[in-house]
Amino acid sequence: MWIGTAIVLALLGLLGPRWLGWSWQGMAWLQALGAGLLVVSVLIGVWAVGQMGWARVLFAAALFPPSQGAEEQNIPQRLVVVGPYRHVRNPLYDTDMTLLLGAALLTRNWGLLLLLTAYIAQLVMQLRLEERELRSRFGEPYARYCRLVPRFVPRLTPVDPAAIYAKDGSPARFQHGD
Repeated sequence: MWIGTAIVLALLGLLGPRWLGWSWQGMAWLQALGAGLLVVSVLIGVWAVGQMGWARVLFAAALFPPSQGAEEQNIPQRLVVVGPYRHVRNPLYDTDMTLLLGAALLTRNWGLLLLLTAYIAQLVMQLRLEERELRSRFGEPYARYCRLVPRFVPRLTPVDPAAIYAKDGSPARFQHGD
């Protein structure tokens, strides 16, 4: 999987200028920063999706509303608190934003910054609905998760998943990979 991602990134980097009509000429350090953001974003996104479970992403319609479609597709419904989700609640949205920023820097297409601004505004509205749904689905563990893990700006130290599931000092019911 990682090798395939690296191959795709290399091909896009080599063939992208022809497809998109941009060149490597310009502020090299800014373009290098943009390229680095793109690579890191894709790698973290793949990691986040792997932790969530590919089936949950491929059958995203089964995520909401609860219990409709997910069970028929054998998609587990669980609160994910491993991998990048220990640092930030929305790593996939973070990687989307980083992809847009990296692409803007790499291509010097400043219209992408306008698109990034619109995407952030849309996310602010969308996340209110998603978080309300997740609170109703997962209850107090999700509320604790929200208190301990930031929405967009990652924590430097990862949260201990046991802290999410522990009830008043009782043993956690979390199992790695659960």
